[in-house]
Amino acid sequence: DLMSNITIDPVHRGQDFVGYRIGARGDVAVLTRAGLQPGDVVVGLDGMSITDVPPAELARKFSNPDPVRLKIDRDGKTIDHTLAPEEARPQ
Repeated sequence: DLMSNITIDPVHRGQDFVGYRIGARGDVAVLTRAGLQPGDVVVGLDGMSITDVPPAELARKFSNPDPVRLKIDRDGKTIDHTLAPEEARPQ
């Protein structure tokens, strides 16, 4: 399960909240299969700025089987990514 293998930590630049950093709590392969990398910063969720999304809502979306559209800052590059349900991913 994705949520049991990741950490979600708020990221600030100065006083401004910019997103949530994704990290691996256990098996990094779970993160990789989801198309994420440790250190990715989620800056958008389903077309909304992440600044409007509380951490509990992000966790709920990650736990939900419905696809979630993410905007990710990965090493300074913005990436659009759709997080699909686990059972829809090829093994």
